Amino acid sequence: MQIKCIYLLSFIVLAGCSPSENISSIAMPPPLDEEGPFQLITYDGSRIEKHVFILDGKQIIALPKAVYMDRNGRIVFKDSSPIKTFNGHDIYWNEQGIFISSVGEILSKRNLFTIGGKPMEKSDAMMFKDIELIAKSKANNQ
Repeated sequence: MQIKCIYLLSFIVLAGCSPSENISSIAMPPPLDEEGPFQLITYDGSRIEKHVFILDGKQIIALPKAVYMDRNGRIVFKDSSPIKTFNGHDIYWNEQGIFISSVGEILSKRNLFTIGGKPMEKSDAMMFKDIELIAKSKANNQ
């Protein structure tokens, strides 16, 4: 009986201590009042990429393509075609900097994108290339 009480008590305590995850469905705001898409880069200016696999005869070629975000927070290629999960769901970048699928799943940057051919790390910070260009323009004008 004592073991059951201890188990029940520890379950209640642990359940009460677990943080709630409130994941925002609001998109990361785009940098400008333009339509986009807006290219994503790291803070050091490295291009964030998604590998597209194409069949060339008998070879499979991995072609890295730059990653963009459209006006609605959806992750796309430059031609605005959506980048999707393996399950076929659209990918969004929310205002908290978290990647989520169109069905609300939290997605890992490491499983989605690469930088210089290597998987993107959780600690890799991102920004819009347009922000970098605006900052450089302002610095040159001073």
